[in-house]
Amino acid sequence: MPPSFTTKQSWLLTLVAALCCAIIILSFTLVRKMVEANWWVNHTLQVMREADDSLLCLVDCETAYRGYLINGNEEYLEPFKTCEKHTVGHIETLQKLTEDNPKQQEAMRQLLALAREKINFSLKVINVRKADPTTRARDILSLDPGKKLMDKYRSLIAQVLAEETRLYAERVQSATQMQQAVLTAVAALAAAVAGSLLWIGLSSARYTAEQERDRKALSQACAQAVQANELKSQFVANISHEIRTPLSGVLGMSELLAKSETDPGRKDMIDHVFKSAQNLLVIVNDLLDFSKLEAGRVTLVAQPFALEQIIDETIKSISAAAQAKNLTINKVIDPDLAKSYIGDPNRLRQVLLNLAHNAVKFTAQGSVTLSASLDAQNDTVHKVRLQIQDTGIGISTVNIDQLFEPFVQADGSTSRRYGGTGLGLSISKRIVELMSGEIGVDSIGSGQGSTFWVIVSFATTATTVDAPIK
Repeated sequence: MPPSFTTKQSWLLTLVAALCCAIIILSFTLVRKMVEANWWVNHTLQVMREADDSLLCLVDCETAYRGYLINGNEEYLEPFKTCEKHTVGHIETLQKLTEDNPKQQEAMRQLLALAREKINFSLKVINVRKADPTTRARDILSLDPGKKLMDKYRSLIAQVLAEETRLYAERVQSATQMQQAVLTAVAALAAAVAGSLLWIGLSSARYTAEQERDRKALSQACAQAVQANELKSQFVANISHEIRTPLSGVLGMSELLAKSETDPGRKDMIDHVFKSAQNLLVIVNDLLDFSKLEAGRVTLVAQPFALEQIIDETIKSISAAAQAKNLTINKVIDPDLAKSYIGDPNRLRQVLLNLAHNAVKFTAQGSVTLSASLDAQNDTVHKVRLQIQDTGIGISTVNIDQLFEPFVQADGSTSRRYGGTGLGLSISKRIVELMSGEIGVDSIGSGQGSTFWVIVSFATTATTVDAPIK
């Protein structure tokens, strides 16, 4: 039996992933070598600049020294002293820069000795000139050993520069080769990715066309059912099929794989995929609820419901997560509340679940308490106060004002630690507002726990609420 489209796609993706990893590792290695080669090129240029500067300083030193001998003006001695210090400094810098090159190190020792010998000779002549400005200095100068020292220094500097020029050419060539290798690796990576994406695109199009033909055949066989459910089918096609169907596929296949997989390592990976898909489905549902609320497409259904039953269902939904964290779940019901109210139990349950799940999520130890009390009443309407109190991380008073805004969490770090879209409280607020109610939070501060509360008016009979209770 030939491999399926999904199997081929998995093989190709695995192959491309392995190839990309290899190319990335190779590129990283080449980039490091390229950076190193460029560093050596710059290092060689620095050595050449220091060598030129040392020669220029010594020439300036010679010029100042001769100027003093000729006219005896001591202003020439200041630049002489400056150039004297800089010459030795440049040579000492060269010694440090060429520590990796024994040949250049020997040349540096000779340069330092020549420079000091030339400077000492110049100082000797200067002292003689100061003591006897007539003949003695001219006699020493006429011997001209300084010129010979300068010639030797120039010759040695030329050798140093010749060696560095050779190294520079080699290092530039090496850097260029590294750059070309990096470009080749990046091009190979781009080609691999582009080729795989092209194959996946073409194969997906062919596979989608085949699936579309199958769907059309099934659609023709179920034309009557499709017509009866046109609006629902459109919604499923536009939203659920595009977003939820792939997630459901991932959840289903992950669960089947987890049950059939015996290898512990692979089972852990499959469980991680399953949990991630569940979390993503929660996020998608939040986004869809938020978009419907934004578009004003959410309507409330008025029907009888038992308030305590909804609270019990909420506690049951969070009990597993609470037990995993050893949290105590408490329930407090005001006996003055009616047994039955008129309202939308599903939306009320959604709000309570949002708040209760948050309480468990942000509480590491202690308890979570769900309570319902009568806030106000008249003959046909009860104003009910619902509270979810926890002993968790609490909320800073600075962040409370923005807590119910979309995509906002009390602390940006909580999204990294606890996850979530930041839409749950915003959705809850909008649902409560549709019920003409209020929602809020009380918290002393970070680390002190928090209490989320909802105040909603419910009719105790089939009579609708004409005006809110004050």
